[in-house]
Amino acid sequence: MRGRKIALASFVAALPFALAAGARADGDPASDILPGQDVFVPFPAPDPGLVAALKSTVESVYVKHRRIKVAVLASAGDLGAVPELFGKPKSYAKFLGSELASFYVGPLLVVMPAGYGIADFTRPTPAAERVLSGLTVNASSANDLARAAMSAVKKLVSANALVSRDIRAPIVYPQPAGGRRGATARIS
Repeated sequence: MRGRKIALASFVAALPFALAAGARADGDPASDILPGQDVFVPFPAPDPGLVAALKSTVESVYVKHRRIKVAVLASAGDLGAVPELFGKPKSYAKFLGSELASFYVGPLLVVMPAGYGIADFTRPTPAAERVLSGLTVNASSANDLARAAMSAVKKLVSANALVSRDIRAPIVYPQPAGGRRGATARIS
């Protein structure tokens, strides 16, 4: 019995790494990062304060029982193996949304110097598209793109354009924990 528990624990512990390795197989950096995080930023990254502010803005969406993932892309290099989609935020949003579909189905905002793209798996996004059509990206740097992403997320929230039914079961990854007999063990 103890052997089965160890084998099961080993399998469960290795599962996130196997999933992550499969996600990296396509060479698209945002599709590697966004399954575990809600924000992807370009390299070199915007100022840490702006990245924190963007993440906080996205977290505020979840507090309102909505969701969104954001990909900020400053150059063709940020797209990895699909640089031909740089400058085509709508096309890249659809591509990235399909890449994330096994992990996440919901609004996905792409911000590039050329503009905004929004996707929600295969569902239409007319309300979000109307909001984004009235916005422009004045970006000469990664910092400008991060500011544009924050502004777009806030406008999408205020327009109630992020309504999207959740159709995926949650994915849970166990975290290492330890304990001693007779002591309280903390798990997460």
